[in-house]
Amino acid sequence: QKTKTVLTMLSSRIAFVKRAVTISSRSFAAVETAPASGGMTINFCTPHLPIYTKKVVERVTLPGAAGEYGVNQNHAALISQLSPGVVSVVHLTGTVEKFFIPGGFALTHANSVTVNALLLTSNI
Repeated sequence: QKTKTVLTMLSSRIAFVKRAVTISSRSFAAVETAPASGGMTINFCTPHLPIYTKKVVERVTLPGAAGEYGVNQNHAALISQLSPGVVSVVHLTGTVEKFFIPGGFALTHANSVTVNALLLTSNI
């Protein structure tokens, strides 16, 4: 009888902990919202110099290791190694800036991209 009571108490505690873990894990999932002006946010930096920090742009084209790809608003999440090539940043005004990078990596989210490059040459 005593063993049955202990097992019942343990099973109810386990159920409580499972519910608590499920609820708390949901609170960590933050929904990323688009910038108020439309477009997406770019963070672009080298080890010694930030180029853009939270800059709102229309789109970015990156030289991925598997080939060139573009990032627009609402893009799927992606982590990519970058090959030597040109990063094109299209601003909301339509102007395009191009940077040559010898490599690096990019972290893409729904409405932002972070580009970390080793070095760069601007305005090519």
